[in-house]
Amino acid sequence: MRGEFTVTETAADLGDLALVLARQLADSGHRTSLDEVITLFGHTRESLNTPT
Repeated sequence: MRGEFTVTETAADLGDLALVLARQLADSGHRTSLDEVITLFGHTRESLNTPT
């Protein structure tokens, strides 16, 4: 029974590794700040704090 668990665990670990590597290869390094996103939606931090 231990052998089956080890194979399943190893397969899951390899899947995780593949995901990490794919994300690392696809990452351009560009990050979007929260303020940029808020502005894209036509708001400011102040407008979000104003009660409606």
